[in-house]
Amino acid sequence: MVSIIMPALNVAPFVEDCINSVLTQSFSDLEILVIDAGSTDGTKTIVERLSLQDKRIRMVSSPVRSYGYQMNLGVKNARGKFIFILESDDMMVENSLEFLVDYMTHDEELDFVKGYPIAFYDIRGGVRYDIPWPYFSVNDNILGTVFDPSENPKMLSRDVYLWLGLYRREFLENICFNETSGAAFQDQGFLLQTLSSSKRAMYVDIPVYRYRQNNPGSSIYNPKGFSYILQEYGLNERFLPNLSSDWKHFFYLRMLQQTLARFQVMGLSGTFWDEAGAALQEIKARLSDAIEKGLLQVNRFNEEQRIFWDDFQQDIRQPFLHFAGQYAEKKRDFAEIAEWARGHKVVVYGAGNWGRFIQAFLLIHHLGDLQCFADQSEKLQGTEVQGTVVFSPEEALRLYVDAHYLIANSRHREEIREYLMRGGVPEEHILSPQITIDTMMFLADFTKEES
Repeated sequence: MVSIIMPALNVAPFVEDCINSVLTQSFSDLEILVIDAGSTDGTKTIVERLSLQDKRIRMVSSPVRSYGYQMNLGVKNARGKFIFILESDDMMVENSLEFLVDYMTHDEELDFVKGYPIAFYDIRGGVRYDIPWPYFSVNDNILGTVFDPSENPKMLSRDVYLWLGLYRREFLENICFNETSGAAFQDQGFLLQTLSSSKRAMYVDIPVYRYRQNNPGSSIYNPKGFSYILQEYGLNERFLPNLSSDWKHFFYLRMLQQTLARFQVMGLSGTFWDEAGAALQEIKARLSDAIEKGLLQVNRFNEEQRIFWDDFQQDIRQPFLHFAGQYAEKKRDFAEIAEWARGHKVVVYGAGNWGRFIQAFLLIHHLGDLQCFADQSEKLQGTEVQGTVVFSPEEALRLYVDAHYLIANSRHREEIREYLMRGGVPEEHILSPQITIDTMMFLADFTKEES
């Protein structure tokens, strides 16, 4: 049996889809443990209804609002030989559980086997924008083979998600989450413990997990994020004395990298979080101390990490100014698209990767009235891409000559512009932006100020 552990708190819009992604797996010998920490939005009612329909679902009440406490409670209550961790706003990839179980049963000494995630954004009515997300890069001689994570400290900077794999329950019985309040960064101690203590594990080239990116309840802009980093890494330092110098380096490098990532989000917000100042000063002091003691080695930083550390040492506000400047420039480019599309019918010319990204950007921000894709690929014509129909350029012009056309094709943009103008589209109704795909723009604010 496999125990699916789902920590939950106020996830009513997502929990049923999450549970159904498990119930429809081809592997059926499982239980779903929903560890609810006092939801008040109807989550418990949904889970109770589903549990009456399928006895494999159990709800366990957590008296503490702590992700770590919920996870420890889940492992304690699990009856399965294997454990899979599933966030209650995410989903499992179809039939992925069967593949993971096959690997674990073929080699009963494996501590865990992990695949990779597909990140997704909800764009409208159940339609998703999917992004294959290779979260780590490993050499070919590791991928698909059994190896010893405890001898590979670098995996701490590559394997950054606890919920991509199937774990042997006996292995997890010696792992404990920090039972701090909330749900931020408590996976870091788990990852350090599992990776540094596992002797046999495997990473496979199989998508297993759908990772939601635009949950409105996300704490992405929570200024307390820096305090949570400080708190969790401070607690996890207790595991370091018995680990090698390489493990210590990658431990503090991961702390630096997560601080950097949080600065990127703060830069995207455009506002320095003054209430985070004390935590930032302490993080700076902790990292400086690790460098001084030789635990964190600056000569092993990549260029992005080096620039960040130089800025951070100079002034805790400097990394914010760096990222805020980058995102302000990028947001100006995307704001041009937003203003151009707002209030108009829109046709996206090009249904490839770039066109799919533009489509998602328009729909997530409710910009314009997207009519269709126009694309010269006969294979795509007459189909739907992410819920939007694809027409031939000729058919799109016949139906929507009065629409605004956004060219999502960099190689033939001038030819396409001339074609559209010959077809009767005014030049001012044609936009050919020179932008790069950046899903952070899905999280930016392009709300138009009312005059």
